[in-house]
Amino acid sequence: MSEFKSNYGPKYHPQPNVAGITPQSAFRIGSRLAMYGAPAAVAVLLFANGIPRVQRDVLQKIPFLGNYFRKEIHPADNVSLDYDTKHWGRLLIVCIAFLSYLVDLRKIDVVQRPCRLSLYKIFQ
Repeated sequence: MSEFKSNYGPKYHPQPNVAGITPQSAFRIGSRLAMYGAPAAVAVLLFANGIPRVQRDVLQKIPFLGNYFRKEIHPADNVSLDYDTKHWGRLLIVCIAFLSYLVDLRKIDVVQRPCRLSLYKIFQ
């Protein structure tokens, strides 16, 4: 037997939701997050704008403000890390001289196996 349903009473229908969150509550939560989240993100970026990685990866990619964070280094002040072979040769000579100095100090045959050369024999 069905229940009596009046035409003048409330019309019940299910309200759409996802995990209990209705569209109205989702809009309310989203607007509050945007209202507090956007100023918080701006504050974090302003606080971290002195960090070069933040400048390169985030701030330089902002359309109109990106040029403000680009730092051009004058060519006279630019230190390049390109070493030619002359510098590597000098480094090798210094390392060999240091190793020969260490071997002369100890007067010890470093490797005593017959299948390998000793450092003392190499640097004499």
